[in-house]
Amino acid sequence: MNSARTLTRRAMIKAGMLAGAVLPLAGLVASRAAAADLPDVDAADPTAKALGYVAKSAKPGLDCAGCAQFVGKAGDAYGGCKIFPGKRVAGTGWCSAYVKKPAA
Repeated sequence: MNSARTLTRRAMIKAGMLAGAVLPLAGLVASRAAAADLPDVDAADPTAKALGYVAKSAKPGLDCAGCAQFVGKAGDAYGGCKIFPGKRVAGTGWCSAYVKKPAA
């Protein structure tokens, strides 16, 4: 048996830890890319009406981009939303489900 080709337990653990760190990041990148292909939330949508969704927040500093439900970066013009699955919201929008993102 060639010792150069033997896989050690330490190497297996390192590979597992690396995969555990990379796979969630790959999913996050994929979900952001997929959000660009989603249709926008329509203000006439029953859920949007019930939550008072607007594409332009009237409340300074309270917008979708700063919400914990927003799937995207804080500066994104549009992104996915956990409240409106399968649709994207305006980063400048707001609804009553707003929850401020925790400080990083």
